[in-house]
Amino acid sequence: MDWVLPLITFIIGAGAGYIGHTFLINKQSPTQTQLENTRFELEQQKQELSDYFASTHEMLEAMTNHINRINEHWNESAQNMLGDETDKKLVTFSPSAPANETLDLPPKDYVKGSQKIINTKKS
Repeated sequence: MDWVLPLITFIIGAGAGYIGHTFLINKQSPTQTQLENTRFELEQQKQELSDYFASTHEMLEAMTNHINRINEHWNESAQNMLGDETDKKLVTFSPSAPANETLDLPPKDYVKGSQKIINTKKS
């Protein structure tokens, strides 16, 4: 008879645990659903952003091609109108063209030496 009371207590505890677990699962379900919806919205926004950048890249590439065609037309027209009078090479645009190599030169308004605005010598 000593084992009947612990067995009844165990059965009651298991039943209470099962019922508590069931209520707990039902209360977490809306939170889990909200989490799933939020993840889906995030993935959808990532895809929309990726599509936006892809379309922007295509439009910029098309615009660059149009600008290059206009520039070539201007260069050809300048050659036809001026003939051999052009001493300078005409400008061409290309995405892989290096930037101006004049970065080593100082600005045109740069003055060498001290202008004696700040007197460093003590009199």
